[in-house]
Amino acid sequence: MPGFANLRDVGGYRIGATATARWRSLLRADMPHEPVDLRALADVPVGTVIDLREDDEALETASVFVERGFHVVRRPVFGGTAESFVSRRVRLTELYTHVVTACAPGLTDAVRAIADAEASSAVLVHCTAGKDRTGLTVALALRAVGVDRRDVVSDYVATEARLRGPWRDRRLAELEEHHGADLSGSSQLLFGSPGHAFDHALDLDRHRRSHPHRRQRSPLHRRPVRGACRPGRGSRRDRRPH
Repeated sequence: MPGFANLRDVGGYRIGATATARWRSLLRADMPHEPVDLRALADVPVGTVIDLREDDEALETASVFVERGFHVVRRPVFGGTAESFVSRRVRLTELYTHVVTACAPGLTDAVRAIADAEASSAVLVHCTAGKDRTGLTVALALRAVGVDRRDVVSDYVATEARLRGPWRDRRLAELEEHHGADLSGSSQLLFGSPGHAFDHALDLDRHRRSHPHRRQRSPLHRRPVRGACRPGRGSRRDRRPH
C-alpha cells in the first residue's frame, strides 16, 4: 500500500497438518511518515491498531491511525525511550536479549492486546519500522497459535528487503540529524533483520518461559540505557486468495 514500507498480512501460514492462520486477521506494519490513504485498511476491516512505540516517538510523529478514527491501543514495549539504543549503538542481538528479558512484561502486554481484540475484525500491529518490537510481538502471537518457527523467522527476515530504498534513506537521514552523528555503521541495528538474531531472541523467550522463576539479566544492564524498561528453510505458506 502506498505510504507504507513494511505493511503485510501474516495470514496463510500453516498450523499443524490441517489448519492455517487466517488471512485478514493479523497485519504488521511500519508507521507511515507521509500522507497515506487508509481506506483499504478500513475495508479489511482493521478494527484495532496496536501502537508499540514509546511516548517520545508518538509525540514526534502523531499516529495517522488516531487521526483517521481507528481504535488505537497503546502498548509501549520498552517502557521508556528507544532513543538510547541508537545513541549507544548496541548490537541487534543485545537489543533483542534486552527486550526478551528486561522488557518481557511489555511484550506480554502487546501479545495479550492482540488476543483481547475483537475477533470479527483484523488487528494491525506497528512500531516505527515494523521490524523489532513489531517483529517480536507478531512472532510470539504466531507461535502461540502453532505457526512453525521456521515460518515465523522467514517472515521476520523479509523485513530488511522491504525497508531498502527511499524509506531507509529518509529514516537514516532523520536519525543522523537528530543524533548529530554518522550512523551508517549501525545499519543492522536500524534496518537489518538477520535470521540468526531472531533465532537467538526466540531461544531466549523459550528459555524464559520454561524457567519462569529464573531471572535473566539483560546485557544492557552493564551498559546504561536511559529509560530502560520495566534464515528459515522456506515458508510453508498457503497462497493468498484472489
